[in-house]
Amino acid sequence: EKRHACPQCGRCFALRSSLTKHARTHTGERPYACAACGRSFSVASSLVKHRRVHTGERPYACAACGRAFSQLTSLQKHQGRHSAEKPHACATCGKAFSHRAFLRKHEKTHAERVAGLVKERRFACERCCATFFDNQSRQRHQTTHTGERPFVCELCGKAFSHHSTLRKHQSTHSGDRPHVCELCGKAFPHATNLKQHLKRHTEDKNKPHACSECGRRFLSVRELAQHARTHTGERPHVCAECGRAFAAVSTLRKHARTHTGERPHVCPQCGRAFTSSSNLRAHARAHAGQRRPQHACTQCGCRFARAGALRKHQSSHVR
Repeated sequence: EKRHACPQCGRCFALRSSLTKHARTHTGERPYACAACGRSFSVASSLVKHRRVHTGERPYACAACGRAFSQLTSLQKHQGRHSAEKPHACATCGKAFSHRAFLRKHEKTHAERVAGLVKERRFACERCCATFFDNQSRQRHQTTHTGERPFVCELCGKAFSHHSTLRKHQSTHSGDRPHVCELCGKAFPHATNLKQHLKRHTEDKNKPHACSECGRRFLSVRELAQHARTHTGERPHVCAECGRAFAAVSTLRKHARTHTGERPHVCPQCGRAFTSSSNLRAHARAHAGQRRPQHACTQCGCRFARAGALRKHQSSHVR
């Protein structure tokens, strides 16, 4: 029997403690604060889970491979990859899922379709077979064919085809990093960045040489030694022309081109040459229709959105 009713929304609970927890969704109260970072939570269990980001505690271990996780849900998702088992089948269409939560989400699409809530994809792209619910979505998609990038970041000049992509990019300037890795605690501005980072943890199992400072792993001792210089500040590779020193010999080679004038990276479309492959890639976007920053370096061709950023870059040539 559910005797405890919420005065705000009328929802009923069997226990008063459950009602108290629920009430915080209306009041916004978060009485449980993390001593390490100050982040607060509405329930104690959420604080316990969060603390593992700081302590590195991973109490849930996979019996198949030994990999450990800070949360039970993460372990359950991981275990599905080992077995590839999909025991939860949809009674309507037969599609199977590894977790009941995925099945429930899928079943909602059938219920919405019956209720007439699911729209038909009536808007088709003229260049490919993609279909969309509305014309606005189709127009956004078509920029992938035209190369148009109308949304420009005011801070760095980088341009994007979609406004949502620009917003994601702008968070890299603001410093907002809400997506935290459960394995090492590192935070990222976007979920896609976190997914890419998680792949590194998987790949690291095959890399035997670990850095004693940060734990990053490498395939060879040479790669580890080169990485270690980022911690020690050692720069053994010195330019014979100007005396500037570098941690990696590859960086020295790139720098040497500012003295020799060598530009080995040539654009196949217009023949313009560049000192580095990254500068060539930036230039190639102009051919694809991307708006370029207007301030160009006369020595290497690198472009910048602001004159101040260009001046700062040019000082690297005269050091």
